[in-house]
Amino acid sequence: MSIPPTQTLDPLTQVAGENTVVVVPGVGHFELEHSSHDGAVAALVLRWLEPILEQQILARQREREDGDSSPAAGEAADAACESGDT
Repeated sequence: MSIPPTQTLDPLTQVAGENTVVVVPGVGHFELEHSSHDGAVAALVLRWLEPILEQQILARQREREDGDSSPAAGEAADAACESGDT
């Protein structure tokens, strides 16, 4: 039995923030978890993660340039990255 895409995607429209849905034609959720799809899943995760890591690296570099390497400054940089303020 196949679930209509609208039924699958509707709950995502209710979630705050930005959402990206990736649909792999002909591949179900649990099939996607099979090791034969590891490369594709890893590439998607890296595409999502790279901008986040870049923001954190830039925030840490700014900390060092400002001369503040205290733990509180690091936590502030992390919070800024998480909220998208960088």
